[in-house]
Amino acid sequence: MKRSFTNLLNGGYYIMSFNLNLGCWSSVFAVPTRIVDNDIKLASSYHLKVLLYILRNSDHAMTYESIGSALDMHPGDVKDCINFWADREVISVDENMISPYPAKNSESVISSVEREETPEKEEEREKLYHQEEFEADDETGDDSGYTYQPSPVIKSPRPLTRPSRPDIKHVARMLSTDSELAALMEEAQMILGKTLSSGDAATLLMLRDTYGVPAEVLIMIIQYCASVDKGNMHAVEKEAINWSDEGIITMEQADEKIKDLTERREAWNRVSRVFGFKNVGSPTKKQLEFASRWTAEWKFSDEMLREAYERCVDAKGIYEMNYINGILSNWHKNKIFNMDELRSADAARMMSDKGDKKISDTAQSIHNKKHSYNIERTYDIGELEKRSILDEQD
Repeated sequence: MKRSFTNLLNGGYYIMSFNLNLGCWSSVFAVPTRIVDNDIKLASSYHLKVLLYILRNSDHAMTYESIGSALDMHPGDVKDCINFWADREVISVDENMISPYPAKNSESVISSVEREETPEKEEEREKLYHQEEFEADDETGDDSGYTYQPSPVIKSPRPLTRPSRPDIKHVARMLSTDSELAALMEEAQMILGKTLSSGDAATLLMLRDTYGVPAEVLIMIIQYCASVDKGNMHAVEKEAINWSDEGIITMEQADEKIKDLTERREAWNRVSRVFGFKNVGSPTKKQLEFASRWTAEWKFSDEMLREAYERCVDAKGIYEMNYINGILSNWHKNKIFNMDELRSADAARMMSDKGDKKISDTAQSIHNKKHSYNIERTYDIGELEKRSILDEQD
């Protein structure tokens, strides 16, 4: 606060004047009150950073890349944050132009809290939504005298082969009232190291409520996916659905599943190293199963694995996993587990092959003699005529 005195000799009084030093408050910009009143519970720090940056630089042209560069964020994450505020009807995105969300009518000034349905209304709406249509049939003798039909606007949903994700508004309402879901969302963002979109939140809600995967198990799935370089919601969704199909719903079951998956990956890493593979990427389910069978179940050594691989390449010219599995399966069936046993088996087979070849050669010799006998009694009339053998004798 600056203070100055001016002696104006006005009846002997000093007139005091004040100057207010606003500092950083000398430059401000507006933020809608509803952001703090309603949306701050749902928004992550990244959502708020992007919104504040947009509001501050509203008079400049911006792109996902420029915002990402300024905030040290990936452009894709910036886009997700902008879509979050668009879904919340705070801003509008049209042809890459960001603008305030247009007010539809005078009711738009009413806060979203006031527009929210009460639990009683929501319960009533859900009952109507899931209630099947029925109509009294006069031919059955039902004389109730009336026909009941629900509102034509509300229809029973068509059965789906796969559960659909909840809509964005339902997700937003659940995030504001369901502390477990909100905590799950925050934990997932911390593990994956990025801001999740509204669609990602819908996926988590679907996995928890539709597929029955508890929040604590979902966190374990997200941690596992991130540990194997699959830190994206598509991989999390796929893994969670598989676990749900297998009935994995407790933390103990999840621990066992992760242990099994980890052992399978270690087995594949060992097999790929023995085969001389580099930069093989993420293994397939089939590769994990074979590697686990060869090493954990059949307990073949690295030397035997390499021998099977080389025999496959020598015979086929390429690496073929099914062929290698066939070789190892035959060895396992015949209890051949080391190179000494393999060399003995190879020698026995060679002796057997020689015996079979001797028998085959004898049979072929007999066949050739019979064929030669037939040839000796076959005459070429034309050739004999040339030699004048068939000429009449005088």
